[in-house]
Amino acid sequence: MPHRHRLVTLSISLALALIATVLLLALVQNWSAQAQSYVQPLEPQILVTMNNLGLYGARLDDQNGIRVDAANNLVYVCTHGVYGLYRSTDLGKNWSPLTGTLGGCRSMDLDATNQIVYYAQDNVGVARSSDFGLTWQRILTPPEEDDNNSSFSTRLIVVDPITPTTLFVGTSGGENTIYRSEDDGVTWQHSQFSANGVDFSAMLDTLTYEIVVDPSDSRYVYAAVGTGEIESQDRGIYASQDNGLTFRRVLSDSYGLEMGLIANRRGTLFATANKKYYRSWDHGAHWEQIHQDSEAQAGDFYSLHPTLTDTLWINGWRSDDQGDTWIRTGFLAPVVHPTITDTYYLWRPYGIARSTDAGAKWEDVTQGLEEVQASRISVDPTDPQRYFVVATGGLASTADDGAHWIFPLLPEDYLDVRIDPQVSQTVYLTNFGWPLVFKSTNGGLDWDQREIDEGLGSYTAVHQIVFDPENSQIAYVAVSTEGPPEADHFGGVYKTENGGDSWLTTSLYDVPVQTVLAVDQQTLYAGAMNPWNDDQKGGIYKSSDSGATWQHIGLQGLPIRLVEGNPQDPETIYAGAMRDGLYISHDGGLNWEHKLEEYDPWSLVVNPDDPDNLFIAVDREIQVSWDGGETWQLYYQASETEGAPRVLYFKPAPPTTSRQASLPKATLLVGNSRGLYRMEPVSEYRLFLAIVQRH
Repeated sequence: MPHRHRLVTLSISLALALIATVLLLALVQNWSAQAQSYVQPLEPQILVTMNNLGLYGARLDDQNGIRVDAANNLVYVCTHGVYGLYRSTDLGKNWSPLTGTLGGCRSMDLDATNQIVYYAQDNVGVARSSDFGLTWQRILTPPEEDDNNSSFSTRLIVVDPITPTTLFVGTSGGENTIYRSEDDGVTWQHSQFSANGVDFSAMLDTLTYEIVVDPSDSRYVYAAVGTGEIESQDRGIYASQDNGLTFRRVLSDSYGLEMGLIANRRGTLFATANKKYYRSWDHGAHWEQIHQDSEAQAGDFYSLHPTLTDTLWINGWRSDDQGDTWIRTGFLAPVVHPTITDTYYLWRPYGIARSTDAGAKWEDVTQGLEEVQASRISVDPTDPQRYFVVATGGLASTADDGAHWIFPLLPEDYLDVRIDPQVSQTVYLTNFGWPLVFKSTNGGLDWDQREIDEGLGSYTAVHQIVFDPENSQIAYVAVSTEGPPEADHFGGVYKTENGGDSWLTTSLYDVPVQTVLAVDQQTLYAGAMNPWNDDQKGGIYKSSDSGATWQHIGLQGLPIRLVEGNPQDPETIYAGAMRDGLYISHDGGLNWEHKLEEYDPWSLVVNPDDPDNLFIAVDREIQVSWDGGETWQLYYQASETEGAPRVLYFKPAPPTTSRQASLPKATLLVGNSRGLYRMEPVSEYRLFLAIVQRH
């Protein structure tokens, strides 16, 4: 009897539990349906965590972007990125952004005596700060746009070292070359220019390469000026004897690419033009050629030693006797700390380096410079700790999930990187410029290159490389070209069957292809742009025979930036059109649904743990879907000082062991204009809880 009583009690308990569970599920579904409308107004940052993976760096114009304030133990660096200006309080070991600048720094200068910082910001103007860069005041803005100054840009800001309330601003693209202020930027006037007795102060399409104030006598101001016409007779070095009110040309340069200029404390003037070095002892009245650098590239780097008055650097050369003799240094002209003279700072394409032993050894000092644009990611499927990133300034790699980086593994800018899914030591890299594919068979230590097609010309982009899902010796690349006169055609899809040793065009030819997708060994999709507004060029193409033939299957005329598939359904295709949202097909491209209209999609990924869970980077947002793309919700939104997401990548979960209690989840990586970040995906249940807690 007691035994049967216990059975009855247990049955009643189970029934009650079942009823409670059903009611709870119904209640949760009702709450979830109500909560959907609350997603958009939420502050999305409360739902996600963005962790910087330490890929630091920045793009600087030249050594003019580095300034040392020795009196206040500060170092500044001027970058092209989101923040624009950074400051270090430990000689460059660590950097912090000055958030009031909001990006685009082209040049900066200091009035250390009065603790004033100035910076020039592309086509925005010039700003000043009197509290070491914490707050800013705009002191010069571009003139009203018209046909003559629509490309106006402030390139240089220079402070008179003797009278620091006198400022000079060098510009490009406007009617006047140099602006001058005698009252710390309250009022401005234009400098007057002449050559051979002819006044041409209102030069159009001018370009100010450099402005130098004689440090011993600021009546003398010099400017290196170019024009849009490379062979213009107005190009050259100009000198002023009235503190920049008027300039006359003292050295002509009709054919030089870029010009450099520097003046030391003894009134000696040095200039570079067309790979030649010149010197003047009399403020530019007479010149002598003192050196020729046949290996010089466009752009000149030059600096003076702060205490050794006979020492200067130009490009990769150093002179200790005011230019009489020159020796190779192995590095470009450094910025020398004014008081700690063994400490040098050096411009790099990806940031800044520092030497504490007068240039004998160098180390990168980029910690905190969040200005690296991460645009492509490839993770080793056998070792998720190891991956490559295409970034501003070169290719980056890590073997320990971002704890340490090799950057740049290769310099220059690239477009795509892919690890061979079957042979993980084999890595492919594509570029813009000459149509090349680079290949490494030892994990990126050494690289070989193969030209795809001589007929493509020198303005070609190899946007993407994908592998045959069954045989990685077979791969495809998406190619487009801007179409210079020497080009035979405008791109297409190219194929290799021997691991990249040789490439052949498929029948998709003379089409500017931006992206390609290999669904299986037979089925390929390609997305094409239409940069010439040719309705026949854009849209989606499909091949069902490994690229032997192609059909234009839809979205004709649209500029397609991305094409992705769903690993669980080969008939489902996602296509992103520039500034026109997302298109989804569930029947292999026969029909398309339009989603996220008016958004500008950049990257889309499918969660490998849940094929209905999609993430897409659009504009400055990441949107998420849990139903295969039918509906979308705001997941993350970047602020003005945060990088807009441009590439998404799911890093696969590490291999499991029998001791693990649960399967690890894949990790979402996000690349933006500030670097590479790890973002933990929020499940629908966690998102629901966050919504309930907020409301």
